[in-house]
This record gives sequence, C-alpha cells and structure tokens, in this order.
Amino acid sequence: MLYFGLQETKEAAESHPFLKSFVARDLVWLLDVFGDRLTLTEQQALAREARDFDPDFVGTNTRLGLLAALLGDWSTARDAVAKAESIGRTVDVHQDALFEAQATRVVVECIALTLGRSPGSARRKDEQTTALTYLDRLIGQLSAAHIFESDRDEVVRNLRDLVAMVRWLSDGSDSVMSPIRTALQGWRAQEVDISRFRSPAEGAHQSVAIFEATVRNFERAVIYVSQAVGEAIDLSVFNEYPGVRGFADVVRQGRNGVHWIEGWVIEPVDGASTFCGALALDAGSGGGAAPASITRADIDSLYGDPQGSASGYRLAVPLAMVTTEPGEVLSRICGLSSSGYRSKLAFPVPS
Repeated sequence: MLYFGLQETKEAAESHPFLKSFVARDLVWLLDVFGDRLTLTEQQALAREARDFDPDFVGTNTRLGLLAALLGDWSTARDAVAKAESIGRTVDVHQDALFEAQATRVVVECIALTLGRSPGSARRKDEQTTALTYLDRLIGQLSAAHIFESDRDEVVRNLRDLVAMVRWLSDGSDSVMSPIRTALQGWRAQEVDISRFRSPAEGAHQSVAIFEATVRNFERAVIYVSQAVGEAIDLSVFNEYPGVRGFADVVRQGRNGVHWIEGWVIEPVDGASTFCGALALDAGSGGGAAPASITRADIDSLYGDPQGSASGYRLAVPLAMVTTEPGEVLSRICGLSSSGYRSKLAFPVPS
C-alpha cells in the first residue's frame, strides 16, 4: 500500500517540485523499514529513484552507496559515498550527516577489500596496509563524533567488525587465505536471505529505542560479509589441532533482532602473531565467519599471550540456529587459525 501510494506521489512531484524531497525521504524510509522483504536489485532501484528525487540528501546517497557495494557496482557505490561526504561537510549544525557518510565509506571500502574488488585487493601487503591504516584512522574519528540520530558506539562496533575481517584475510598465511580470497571474488551478495537473521522491522520504527536505521543497515553489511567468508572457507585446508582453543560464551540478541554468538578463540604460540576466527558449521542454515578482534583482557591474563588481548569474536547466526537446543547450536562453532588449524570450540552446558 505504501509503495503504490508513493507511485501516485511521485507522479504529483513531477508537477510540484517541492514534493520531491518528501518523496525521497519516504523512499528511504521504505528501504529502511521494509527493505528485508525486497531483493537487493529492487532495493537499489528504489535507492536510485530516491537519489534522483533529492540528490542533495545524504540519506539517499548513503543508501545507494551501500546497496551498490553489496551488488558489486563499485563505481556507483564510491560516487554516491563521495557525494554524501561532500554534502555532509557543508552541514555545520551537527555531525550526523558527515558521520553517516563517512561510516558508509568505511563499509563500502571493507566490502570491496573483502570481496577482492578494490585497487588494494591485489593483496600486496603495502596496499593493504595503506587501506587499513586509512580505515582505522577514519573509525577513530567517528568514535569521537558527537551525533544525535544514530547509536555511535554500535555503528563503530559494526565498522570494526568489517575492518577486522579485511585484516584477517590480508594477514593470514597465503597458503590458507589465498583459496578463500579467490572464492570470494565469485561471491554474489544477493544470495543471502537477510530475513533468516532478523524479523521484519515493521512496527519497530515507531520506537527510536528499538529501531535504528543506520545500525540496521550496517549490521546487514556485517552479515553479508560474514556469510561470504563463511561460504568461501574450505575446512579441508585447515588441519584439526587442539592447540586452537576457544569458547562460545553466550548468545546475545541485539535490539534489531540479530542474534550474536560471542566468545573467544586463540592459538597460543610463543612469538606468533596468528590471527584467529570462528566459523558456524551450519551451511544448510547459513553458517558464517567472524574474525577474533575484540579485546579480552581475561584471555590475555589466562594464557600470558598478548594475542589473547584481541581474541574475542561475535558471530551473527541465523534465527534457526538459535531456536534449537543451545548445546546443539554452539557445538557447531569451529575455531580457525590463519596459520591453517581448526578445532571445535567448547560451549556452556545448558542448565
């Protein structure tokens, strides 16, 4: 009903230009609230329409940039983000517009680097280092931004997840990571059914405390990247090794309905800088992967290994994995070392 109502309003806007900005914002709202019900191609078409109606609105450009990146349309993605950043810099009342634009820049570049479709994705170490340094610096700036319309800390958490994945794929052993990087270049984001990870947002948008569009959109990017890497991993490349240790501590539900398994994984080897990650062994329901990059001082203390200080992970899992017995769900979580080892992670026994 909303869509057909917008069709009539769009026709009226052609004769009454003042309506165009309203139509653009309604299209953005449609994408934010009902987007999970549409294919990525359908969403991108709506985002293009929104941007055509109001090309000087940050929100139309950030939505188009993110969707174009998920579909591999890098020229459109980068042009849209550059436009959003340009607009955001002209706003001197608050930092929200520039914050959203620059955060979307981080997301777009991380997707490009992960899927091997960026100038730095030739996997030359110097190019990767330059790209990651730039993204780390930008996230540092965003972490200190004073904004009002988004949950800054949750946005930054999603950005750090994406950058950590790029770093994990870049810094791991080439013999282990090269097949994964090659497989990622043929991945198509439209294969992910995001509704398997969260319920529709209808009704949630009426409460600011529950519905946060920017976080919701960036969570989707994290899930897509997680799914892409999870599907690209060939476990036969990883040798079973009990030295890869870890735990699946808890399942937490975010306010947007996504369930995250949180835990830690480490390969304690003297003098090694091994990057680890976690993999959900549930391809039938959509298993994904996540790098270990979250601060866990307790694990550092336990093993006396500096690597342990960044051994925490959080992994988005499909709703179907959460509705079964907890033990069965968590027993499917595997710890991976970028040096080529794996081990099934332990989990709490349900009471």
